Amino acid sequence: MRISFINGFLFYNGTIIVNIRIYNNKKGGKDSNMNDNILTIKDTAKYLKMGTSTIYKLILRGDLPAIKIASKWRIRKNRLDQWIEEKENCNRRHESLVLKL
Repeated sequence: MRISFINGFLFYNGTIIVNIRIYNNKKGGKDSNMNDNILTIKDTAKYLKMGTSTIYKLILRGDLPAIKIASKWRIRKNRLDQWIEEKENCNRRHESLVLKL
């Protein structure tokens, strides 16, 4: 049995088991765009300035668009931005209705 790690690949008896890529999280880094497209619960909470429990509640109610990957919730940033715009538009319509009454 021989395990080795070479250039980001984990080998077991000469067979590639895992391709490991390490991403640079610094803004402007080589892979920063890839990391910015998918948000964790914590990232989403920070972005929306809310608590993580509120984010979980919004997801479980079906209000916030999210996907579950390997038992972890992930939110696409572009869908989150669309959701925010929809909420803004809904609030504007509601305000205009209240003003008319």
